[in-house]
Amino acid sequence: KQQLEQQEESTARMEQAMKKKEAECQAVVQRLQETLENALSKISLTHTKAIARHAFQANCLVEENQQLEAKAASLTQESSRCEELRAAVTSLSEEAKSLVVEHQEVEAQAASFRQNSSRCEEMRDEIALLSEEA
Repeated sequence: KQQLEQQEESTARMEQAMKKKEAECQAVVQRLQETLENALSKISLTHTKAIARHAFQANCLVEENQQLEAKAASLTQESSRCEELRAAVTSLSEEAKSLVVEHQEVEAQAASFRQNSSRCEEMRDEIALLSEEA
């Protein structure tokens, strides 16, 4: 009977020890779960912030790209206008060269005309002298 009582006491102590260990394990598991949840929450918050930051940066890049495309279109338009002006200047330059040549020809004709006119005056004077003598 005494041995049975000792076994029951021993069993009771073992059960008590097991319950104590189980309670300790549950407390550790609870702390680990809380730690894990906190870590996941922080990771989620960090990822959310990173995603928001990347989305903002992407929007900024899209806006900057749109501005650059508008500038490129404007520069293309200005370039086309410059080409048109360059063609007009080339055409005017050719026309000016032609007018210079024409002006030189007119100057040559005018010089020839003055020379002929001067010769005519001389001949008129000679005719007038000859008329007086006659």
